[in-house]
Amino acid sequence: MKLPLLEELDITYKSSIREQELKVVGQSCPNLRTLKLNCTGDVKCCDKVALAIAETMPGLRHLQLFRNGLSETGLNAILEGCPHLKNLGLHQCLNINIVGDIVK
Repeated sequence: MKLPLLEELDITYKSSIREQELKVVGQSCPNLRTLKLNCTGDVKCCDKVALAIAETMPGLRHLQLFRNGLSETGLNAILEGCPHLKNLGLHQCLNINIVGDIVK
C-alpha cells in the first residue's frame, strides 16, 4: 500500500518486527521523516532491521529505537544510509557501546 504523504510513524510491538516489514514501510512511505520503533517485550530485533531502515528510509530526520538489539554495525548502517538524521534516540539498546569515532 502506498502512503506517500505519511511523515511520522510510531510502531509499538511486543515480540519482534521483521526487516521485510520495515522495507515495505520504507518503500510505501517515501516522505517518512520520523520513525519510532518501540519494543515492549524481549529484545529480538537486530542489525537486519537497522539495514532495512538504512536501505529504504534515507529521508529520516528523527529515529527512535527502544529496546532494539542492533549492534555498532547496524548503527553505522543507519548513520550512513540516513544522512539527514537530526535526532537519534537509542533507549535501552544494550548492544551499542558509543565510543571513539562513532560519537562524532
